[in-house]
Amino acid sequence: MDFQETFALVAKWNIIHSLVSLAIEHGWEILHMDVKFVFLNGKIREDVYVKEPCGFIVPSFECKVCKLKKALYGLHQLPCAWHE
Repeated sequence: MDFQETFALVAKWNIIHSLVSLAIEHGWEILHMDVKFVFLNGKIREDVYVKEPCGFIVPSFECKVCKLKKALYGLHQLPCAWHE
């Protein structure tokens, strides 16, 4: 998979429309939830390396990179891995 592209799982409008119609027909309550921490502690299968963060300089290791053990926000692999 090309991780230069961003993966975003979205619902089709006809599915949302159908679910809302069912809820109205049966008098069900509709709730919306946005889980902000869904990607925390996510597992990644690929080897991902990042530069040291700004302000976090270890003397004599300025040109080194860090290998991630867990996922970080902003990784292109993360939404796809979470969906699987």
